[in-house]
Amino acid sequence: MADLATKEVSRLGGSITFAAASAGGDRIPLNTGKEFFLLRNDDDNAVVVTEHITKTVDGKSVTNPTVSIAAGATVPIGPFPRDIYGDYVDLTYAAVTDLFVAVLQLTPA
Repeated sequence: MADLATKEVSRLGGSITFAAASAGGDRIPLNTGKEFFLLRNDDDNAVVVTEHITKTVDGKSVTNPTVSIAAGATVPIGPFPRDIYGDYVDLTYAAVTDLFVAVLQLTPA
């Protein structure tokens, strides 16, 4: 699991640097509930991304949501409320070929 740095963005713009998705998954290490993943799938095939929920309901695990990212698509996933996802957020991927990820947080200009 690779810890990803969060890039602050605002309405004034800024550049986004993507990292190659890690085969073991990627993590927002300090979830404040304002971050989101931006995933870019440059592969010719869709890829399924799984969001891992660490909290339980009545002591039982919750089904982890999945998102399918079409070939050639760039998709935001998040934000992740702390009361559901906890202090960190993990994503895992069905495949990582030509899949790129960034963690962004929207801040006031």
